[in-house]
Amino acid sequence: MEFAPKRIRIVYDSNSSEIITVFENGIALGERVKISLNSDENGIVTPTLTALEDITPGYMNIEFKIPEDALGDDLYYYYATFTTNDIASVFQHKQKPKTDMKDLFMAKNIASGANFNIGLLTAHRFFSLFRLDYDTVSVHYDLENKLIEKNAELKLESFIYGTENENAFLEKRYAPLSARLNNARPLENVPVGWCSWSCYYRKVDERKIENCVEDMTTVTGTDLFQIDDGWQIDGTFPGDWAVDTEKFPNGLDGIIKKCNENGMTFGLWLSPFLVAENSVYYDSVKHLARTDIIAGNSTPAKKYHPFDLDNPEFYEKLYKTYRWLSHDMGVKYYKLDFLIFGYFSFNSTIRFKSDYKSALFRKVISTIREAVGDDAIMLSCGSPIVECTGIFDAQRISRDIICPKGRHDPFYWQHWSNIKNASKTVLYRYFYNNVMFRNDPDGVVLRDYDIGDGFDCNYAEARYWSTIVAFSGGLVLANDEFRDLSGPRKELFTKLIPPLGISGRALNMFEYPAPTKAIIEASDSTKYIASFNMSDDFVDIDVNLADYGIEGEKLIFRCWEAEFVGQGINVHEDLVNPHNALMYMIKDIPAEPSFIYSDVNVYLGENVFSSEFKDGRLVISVNYDCKKFVNERTNVFAYYPIEFEGSISQSESIVIKTENYIVTKYTV
Repeated sequence: MEFAPKRIRIVYDSNSSEIITVFENGIALGERVKISLNSDENGIVTPTLTALEDITPGYMNIEFKIPEDALGDDLYYYYATFTTNDIASVFQHKQKPKTDMKDLFMAKNIASGANFNIGLLTAHRFFSLFRLDYDTVSVHYDLENKLIEKNAELKLESFIYGTENENAFLEKRYAPLSARLNNARPLENVPVGWCSWSCYYRKVDERKIENCVEDMTTVTGTDLFQIDDGWQIDGTFPGDWAVDTEKFPNGLDGIIKKCNENGMTFGLWLSPFLVAENSVYYDSVKHLARTDIIAGNSTPAKKYHPFDLDNPEFYEKLYKTYRWLSHDMGVKYYKLDFLIFGYFSFNSTIRFKSDYKSALFRKVISTIREAVGDDAIMLSCGSPIVECTGIFDAQRISRDIICPKGRHDPFYWQHWSNIKNASKTVLYRYFYNNVMFRNDPDGVVLRDYDIGDGFDCNYAEARYWSTIVAFSGGLVLANDEFRDLSGPRKELFTKLIPPLGISGRALNMFEYPAPTKAIIEASDSTKYIASFNMSDDFVDIDVNLADYGIEGEKLIFRCWEAEFVGQGINVHEDLVNPHNALMYMIKDIPAEPSFIYSDVNVYLGENVFSSEFKDGRLVISVNYDCKKFVNERTNVFAYYPIEFEGSISQSESIVIKTENYIVTKYTV
């Protein structure tokens, strides 16, 4: 089915507008503008607007038509939302035929298999989004009614479009092209450690943090420790930053030193774009803030003002603040939050005088990057996604795993609903990971007791969320008082270490209302698959490898149980707990003796061990940077085709013997 730009609509300052047809050569010629939509060899379209007279356009839409025969009950679309912390979803088109979303539009007729994809690759200067209006989807550019003089040219944000399968579009075109155009810098190593937010919220103090630092020194592989909101004087939006010495009488120097001595990078949370009117610093910084109220209500405690991104003095202060944090305090990890509110309120966007809003947004975060240096890790939260690519190393890809924070919240005690929403969003956003940035699924919260936030998950739910974190390929950060977790809950966290770093995707992105299966394609010979029981009932589950596109007999393993199921094409599970996740490793059957699995982690040692069969002997090795994860309690298993039985060494014990193969066990 054809899917290409058909016409352009431009609305000017006087509410006058013109509609321009796009010709086959990619040119649209109107009375006041000329638009070029020519694409390069990769299909990248970078629209060029040439003013034929002085104009002050409000916005421009490049319109695509969804073919009429694709509409109807079978048309679904991926709702990409606006920010890192929103819930991504799949909607039936007829149920929600009008909406806006950022970065991606992807629709599919599930009966015919026809796809309709558009992706915004850049957000360097212009605030851009997609506007769905029944059968029309538009690439919408906010041109902010700024003057464009006659003969001047504007290069707008780049996009691609196509009708290929959704996974091919995301993996082969969208993510790598956006990464290239934004000079992406995804974090190479996956951080493992601790974050205070869903453990203490703003109620952090010196004793609590010192205890948690001590706890994390006992967990092998931890390399990050981050204090969230609450370390600073005043509230969430102070407008200036200093350590609260009532909470931390000795400051943070000792804590930072203890972290560094134990191989952990130290990090802090900050919110750089807003200041609250009731902040103790408000009078000293209000000349740097705008009068807009970005969120809240009429009381001073709820009036939050964005900083004035036109003011050079704001950038000077911003640079000094982050330079002090990085070079004087030794902070090397930054979780920057509520970033979207630098130019976007709940009702409208903010406009500035000196440049377009997205350009100034990137100027702010680029100033922070310059101040903290290239060696610091920056994580975005509550932020637009493409705008942050190339400046941030990692980005949140789901809402907080605990969203309601108190009994006043109407969603209090609905922790399972929140886990489901966060989980599907993580699976939908798999394609970003280690291409555009490193994914952050949010914290690993496993506790089975309520601390006043309504979160009190059973073991099945804790395992479900741990499986999603394993499939995220991203950060692994505990958000509990580790010493208070039961042994099985602690093990859910430690089994995520060392992380694989490869993200898994929903098997069917357009499964409605949420994915029930997922897959990690770790290598040509190894896959991880998951099946989810999101129901409130015990159910029997048949896991058929063919459903995952895996053909023929394979070796099947239960990941959380570290069990070898056998050689086959399926596995049946009776009475799977409600709200539970099943995770399996699937491997090709080796033709010669080989390492097959270990109980070292949930990935069954695939990223820890390697093996070689040489001169009639199987040699199993620990990968160089993984030796610290292996000890005398680690069990390692090998597979021998039956014809190689004579090659089994005396240090191995036979645990399974069939007419076709033998499985042996090593104890390290």
